Amino acid sequence: TKLNKLYSFNADNKTNKLGGISIESIQEYLEKYQDAIIKVNCIFVKEKDFDIVKRSLDHMLDNKRNTTYGYRNIFNILLGKAKEMNQDAMSMVCSQFVSYLMHKANIDLSDKSDNLVTPQDLANITNPKVYQIYEGYIRDYDYKKINRIFRKLKTKALVIKESLIDMICTI
Repeated sequence: TKLNKLYSFNADNKTNKLGGISIESIQEYLEKYQDAIIKVNCIFVKEKDFDIVKRSLDHMLDNKRNTTYGYRNIFNILLGKAKEMNQDAMSMVCSQFVSYLMHKANIDLSDKSDNLVTPQDLANITNPKVYQIYEGYIRDYDYKKINRIFRKLKTKALVIKESLIDMICTI
């Protein structure tokens, strides 16, 4: 929760002049955009789903020179033109990137096709698996406070998981 590694799909990055996937940090954002408002969400997933997401992310990182910012995808969003993002999706915008990876973990962040998800959709997530743990100015982000919130949520999630297992076993 120190947010030292943030994965992003953006138009301007150091890897590729056409944009694409990049690894950033909250410190980099803070230096550039201290008045920016950020939102940090937490999602608990099964280990097998996490591994699927991690493999997809690793594939993109291993091929980051082939990733590009999806300028054309912005037109699809504006026109409401849904299209399937295949296994090797390498051109997208950041909101599509988030939706695409979460979809691999069987988590729907909106009722839209991944290629139509906007930043506004991510700001208005209603999925009960998604916990908001911070919203505010980036300069006020306190990772120690967020760690305490995260630990409490994780404890609750484990209790719910254990209760569910007990319930399944006793039925």
